[in-house]
Amino acid sequence: MKRFRFLFVTVALLLFASAVPDKTTTIFIIGDSTAANKDISGGKQERGWGMVLQSYFDDNIRVDNRALNGRSSLSFINEGHWDKVLQDMKPGDYVIIQFGHNDEKPQPQRHTDPGSTFDYNLAKFVRETREHGGIPVLMNSVVRRNFFVKAPDIDDDEKLRTQTFKDGVKMVEGDSLIDTHGLYRVAPRDVARRMNVHFVDANQITHDLEQGLGTEGSKRLHMWFLPGTEPSEPKGKQDNTHYNVYGAHQVARLLADALCEEIPVLKKYRRASSQQREKYEFMRNLPVYADSLLADLSYPLAWGNSNIKDFGAWKRLARQKVFDCMLTPPPPPAEGYDVKVLYEEQREGYKARKLEIRLSRYYTVPAYVLIPDGKGPFPAVNVLHDHGAHLFIGKEKMIRPLACEPDEVKADAEAWLAGYEGQFFGDYLAQHGYVVFSADAPMWGERGQKEGARRDRYDMIAGNMMMYGIDLSAYMTYDDIAGTEFLASMPEVDPNRIGCTGWSMGAYRAWMLSALSDRIKVGAAVCWMVTTDEQMGFKYQRTENGGFANCFPGLRRWLDYPHVASIACPKPMLFINGSQDKLFPVAGVEKAFKIMHDTWESQGVADNLETELWDMPHSCGKNSQLRVLDFFEKHLK
Repeated sequence: MKRFRFLFVTVALLLFASAVPDKTTTIFIIGDSTAANKDISGGKQERGWGMVLQSYFDDNIRVDNRALNGRSSLSFINEGHWDKVLQDMKPGDYVIIQFGHNDEKPQPQRHTDPGSTFDYNLAKFVRETREHGGIPVLMNSVVRRNFFVKAPDIDDDEKLRTQTFKDGVKMVEGDSLIDTHGLYRVAPRDVARRMNVHFVDANQITHDLEQGLGTEGSKRLHMWFLPGTEPSEPKGKQDNTHYNVYGAHQVARLLADALCEEIPVLKKYRRASSQQREKYEFMRNLPVYADSLLADLSYPLAWGNSNIKDFGAWKRLARQKVFDCMLTPPPPPAEGYDVKVLYEEQREGYKARKLEIRLSRYYTVPAYVLIPDGKGPFPAVNVLHDHGAHLFIGKEKMIRPLACEPDEVKADAEAWLAGYEGQFFGDYLAQHGYVVFSADAPMWGERGQKEGARRDRYDMIAGNMMMYGIDLSAYMTYDDIAGTEFLASMPEVDPNRIGCTGWSMGAYRAWMLSALSDRIKVGAAVCWMVTTDEQMGFKYQRTENGGFANCFPGLRRWLDYPHVASIACPKPMLFINGSQDKLFPVAGVEKAFKIMHDTWESQGVADNLETELWDMPHSCGKNSQLRVLDFFEKHLK
């Protein structure tokens, strides 16, 4: 009888346990060998980063690593692995989607193309994850350790696993890590933007890691062993793709940090780093006393705060204060713009030219200009490109690249159009009778680094420029002013009808240019306006990470963003922001809009300022471009 009661209780407990819902959140990982689980028998050292990610989360998170060696997005689907993930997924689970390494391979069972089949597969993963109640997270591929002056042909990363050290080709290595993924690293970001999906830039994160360690130090991350130094690899190994134990942990730690930054709810499950001190002074890229700093900002020079009551006098003083904070300006060219026409082509209804213009004694600036067919002079617009943490192209984000550009530039520009809903903003305006000008900002496009486009180097170079007494962000604004002066000098342009516009950082540039240049008669900014108190504190899960891109030293001690934009009053100005824009909290947008409206109203020109909050994410789609065009049609024609 006792045995029966024991059996009954045991069965009852098992049934009760099976009925209790699983409250653990699962993070599934789908991808390739850089993340996959490995055979660790016999002391084998190879690890995928997904294999050790669990170490960086507590027991409330369960990491289920489904990544597999050699799989592409296509083969992962066709072999049925994705269907098994969907079967096991429950609402609220996360799915990290990271492919690319093997999608690049030529074999038909694996190959996909960025911008088409690769994007389609990524979108399928996203869509079906959401249909099952899951939360998709797109990652691009981790980098290969490629410091080679001439990169080796990589037919199959899996072959590296069977190579010994002596099989490795002795090749000359340089100091700079060189990308091997091309548009495969861009496509996941584009899909994430189009579908409003969480995105982690694993390519940039691992690029910074490997480059920071350098040519020799980065070998410690990989299956790179001299003969006789590792018992499990007695003949040694040269594998620049796959990680060893140390490398997998370094990458997993960084990706766990990035996941928690992108999805703040995961932070409470993040295990503390072994290298965190008990006491600290900075967190989330801000000082812990950030709220006290914000409380001390009184903006004494703002219109309404200043004791200057004459608006014209206030504008002159406020503008001069902005210029003072912009530090040393670039010296103007000694003998004019010295314009060179590098290429010209006819498009439907307008000509496209690539120019090289001397905007300073220090440098020339590459630019595109579009000129409508017919008799001018025409109204003109300076279209200002965005940031996007994507520095490989600049002007090509706004105007379709000319035929003279490399294929990689053309393809990159087409891929970047996701944020503009597939339409080049500059070409759209030219089709409606505007001369359109767009130039690369410092560090973008053909004004970038010899070593290649790298977002992390922007802040380092900006810091070095300050050692010369120069603010890199200010140089961008100075060039926008000088570029507008050049635009006004063109015989095809009516100098009294010039406007400017841009999205994201381009929007910041647009209202800054409108405030500082009398050449600009009308301005339109899409998705960049906020107040500092809402941008730079701990009120929200996300904190600002723009760094030096919109930083004039000391300016916040005098004026906030909307105060600077108000220097443009009484010009007609249009501001559009998105209520779903994660970069700019709605409360900060609304505060900024009110500050500006108070200024325009104080001067009796309330109708000249139009501010709109749309139900959209951080984007500049066709409707936004149409709205800007209508605004220009009203005020420039």
